[in-house]
Amino acid sequence: MSKTTVEVVLSSFAKEIVARIAGDGNEVLGQKIARKASSAIKGQIASLEAQLVDAEANLEDAQEDFKTAMYPTKMIKDNALYCQNVIDAQEDVLDREGDVNDIKNSLKTFNALSKGF
Repeated sequence: MSKTTVEVVLSSFAKEIVARIAGDGNEVLGQKIARKASSAIKGQIASLEAQLVDAEANLEDAQEDFKTAMYPTKMIKDNALYCQNVIDAQEDVLDREGDVNDIKNSLKTFNALSKGF
């Protein structure tokens, strides 16, 4: 090798090292991190949307159970049990409404975050 070729090889080698230390690697890393974060948020949104479908179905079931407890089709034999069943069913409806609202709030948060990508 001539001295000029050695200098060119060393110069290319040095440039690669400087690029790895100073910036090109950081830019690539930043892009990878952004893609990973965006993917994570999109995955979370998809998961929350599936959870919302299930939570809404659970709410509908709880509302139907409340109506069944509130409006029995057979004679009430135990007043205390009737009242407790109505209270329990109403509490279940409130819990399921809370689940739906929590998921909707999480969806709002993650949808807002996704706009940053």
